[in-house]
Amino acid sequence: MAKGAFGRIADIIRADVDDVISRMEDPKKMIGQMILEMEDSVNEAITAGVRAVANEKLMERRINEYSDEVVRWADKAQKAVAAGEDEMARRALKQKMVAAEALESLKTSKVEAEAVTNQLKNQLDKLKTKLQEARSQQRTVIAKHQVAQRGTLGSHPSPVREDAFQRFDELRHKVEQAEITAEFYEDVAGKQPALEADFEKMERKQRVEEELRKLKGKTTGSKQKDNS
Repeated sequence: MAKGAFGRIADIIRADVDDVISRMEDPKKMIGQMILEMEDSVNEAITAGVRAVANEKLMERRINEYSDEVVRWADKAQKAVAAGEDEMARRALKQKMVAAEALESLKTSKVEAEAVTNQLKNQLDKLKTKLQEARSQQRTVIAKHQVAQRGTLGSHPSPVREDAFQRFDELRHKVEQAEITAEFYEDVAGKQPALEADFEKMERKQRVEEELRKLKGKTTGSKQKDNS
């Protein structure tokens, strides 16, 4: 959400609705405009909240991915050591460290993202309260004006869009399908096709050796039976 929008929301939250209305030259007209501006701020806060939750979910997925990467490269390093491939083990450990660093950074960022999300939810709750106060005052002002004019006004109070708050909860549940505009630590560890290929070659060689050992074992067993 833009910096100006945050400031406007903060101003609304801090404002005393009764005091603001009492200083209006044309309360009936201006309170309607004030409510419209509040509703715009609510929509901006909802959009920012959805993006914050989406980014939080994205970081959670990345944390899981990098956790798996740390385990995967540690396992590869162990296999390389067992195969006597120390240089490959070093390369695998380097990739493990890169993934581990990215993982720690993401964990820190996720804590910060959760704080932002909670702040936005809190602001939405406060905005809702202010909107309800403004709506109540709008009805009072219109009622007084109707009495003063000794007639019925054709206009009606601007409705506060209560469904806006329902939208926030609905969008939270659909956040997996929401458009994610921010990217966090995209491919920090990067792809290592050459190293992956080397490990595949090593593991293939190990499988061949294992099959060979099994065949030798069977052959030895058959010979022993024949000689007995």
